[in-house]
Amino acid sequence: MPNNPILSVAEDIKESILSYIGTAYSTNESDFDANRRRYLEEHQTTPIFSEALFEFIQRYKLADITLGDAVSELLKEKAPHLDESERRIVVKVFESLPLETPFVHQLQSVQSSIRSGSHTVVTTGTGSGKTFCFILPMLINLLLEGLGGPSRTRWNSEGRPFGEKWWESDPLRFAPHRRTTRTPAVRALLIYPLNALVQDQ
Repeated sequence: MPNNPILSVAEDIKESILSYIGTAYSTNESDFDANRRRYLEEHQTTPIFSEALFEFIQRYKLADITLGDAVSELLKEKAPHLDESERRIVVKVFESLPLETPFVHQLQSVQSSIRSGSHTVVTTGTGSGKTFCFILPMLINLLLEGLGGPSRTRWNSEGRPFGEKWWESDPLRFAPHRRTTRTPAVRALLIYPLNALVQDQ
């Protein structure tokens, strides 16, 4: 068994599965249990295990700017009406994410989407943080719309925070709990190929 904890992951998983099968489906015939384990663990006969494959890839290049600083720059450019305290509140939201320094392709996705409104295709490998490439621009754009600007009306809430007790009205009339100046619209649509992800991840 390899001494490297990463390289031994496959053997550890295999041993855990064999241990479970031996415990959950134990019989009174020790010879049968031993032969079943041998059948399952030997490479020539096993129907459930295959040889582990490892792919070594280079680490993706990190950007030369933190996510918080990148968002701050975009806010100065796209929402210049914000004062420093308002901008700092928004930046703190992104600084709380588990992504202090983004990869270059993540930063490029944010900048191309927000600055120029370009369509973006990301073709980096598994584990490269592609999710951030569309989640970050989406969140930033929603915040920019909510904060308003030269061509956007700032979102504001109206009335009591939790609306009316519509269930106590007579006649019964539904009223939404949240009231806002925000124009109703679909602002983001996320489509995931779940079946495909099940096959390779």
